[in-house]
Amino acid sequence: MLLPQQIQAILYHLMMGWFYGCTFSFLCSLTVYLHFKLLKGTAEILFHISFILLAFYGLYQINGGVTNIYLTIFFLLGVFIYYKWYLSVFTHFFAWFIRLFRPLKRKFHLSSKNENVSKKVKH
Repeated sequence: MLLPQQIQAILYHLMMGWFYGCTFSFLCSLTVYLHFKLLKGTAEILFHISFILLAFYGLYQINGGVTNIYLTIFFLLGVFIYYKWYLSVFTHFFAWFIRLFRPLKRKFHLSSKNENVSKKVKH
């Protein structure tokens, strides 16, 4: 692999690690409000499949899809950088973004009267 391709691959893995940390922390913030475990699991599986496809498509464009151990270390370094210095900044943004959709949740959520009836039936 030529030096310009190596530098691009290193920077790409570093940025994809940071992007993975950001999007995964957003997904974790979002799934806190999901009440169905099947929906949470499906969202995480689809997220990881789509992220892997995106990451390796970009890597394929750079160097034909070749990955080495040092590139994996740069990916993990990108994740570490995000969680160490950026998570606290983006957590407030994620909370604000989720609050925007709270009226939609209330609109489609069961009324408290129906919830109490369903809880009594389960016991």
